[in-house]
Amino acid sequence: METGLRIPIFPLNAVLFPYAVLPLHIFEPRYLKMVDHCLETGEGFGVALLREGTEIDPEASPHSIGTLARITNLQRLDDGRLYLTAIGVERFHICDFDREEAYLQAGVEPWRERPWQHDNDAYMLMEEVTLAFEGHLRSMLEQEGLAMRRIEFPEDPVLLSFAVASSLPSDLGFKQRLLETRDTSERLRLLLDELREMSRQPRIKSFDPDRHAEMFTSN
Repeated sequence: METGLRIPIFPLNAVLFPYAVLPLHIFEPRYLKMVDHCLETGEGFGVALLREGTEIDPEASPHSIGTLARITNLQRLDDGRLYLTAIGVERFHICDFDREEAYLQAGVEPWRERPWQHDNDAYMLMEEVTLAFEGHLRSMLEQEGLAMRRIEFPEDPVLLSFAVASSLPSDLGFKQRLLETRDTSERLRLLLDELREMSRQPRIKSFDPDRHAEMFTSN
């Protein structure tokens, strides 16, 4: 991502992580226009969690850290509505807003991860998070009477942290905190604490195994 880039912003009640998949149903005229702009220019759009207002509020304000998304699949219905799939690319920090268009735009800068390659804690925490997530997933599947499939986890601590963060049914405030964190070990520690807390909680009624495993390769 270039410094000083200006992109459309889609404020949502959702936190999108890099490499995660986001399905969207687009029906508001301003966002139909936004999608047309992205298709014409080949550019992406920013997804940012709502801080104030609602998704249909033209004056809604999002959090300052979000994720650039690129459209990977699109279906246009006869009535003009769109079903699309987008994938998270990289995080950004909003520097300023522009409300001149029908949809919100913002000047953004990259929100990069701090160097972690020489951080031994990151690799140790990655192993702990992997084991804890496997245990969480196995427990949830057993409650649904489903068998555990073999999962291939990312071998990169950053990718693993984003994959697990996206898959967990945590509250949006916690997910936003994970998104904003630029320290890999800190994000992994937060995830490990969350997984341990989940292991002490009763059954999650809305468990969706496909959503939990969407960012992992399974056999």
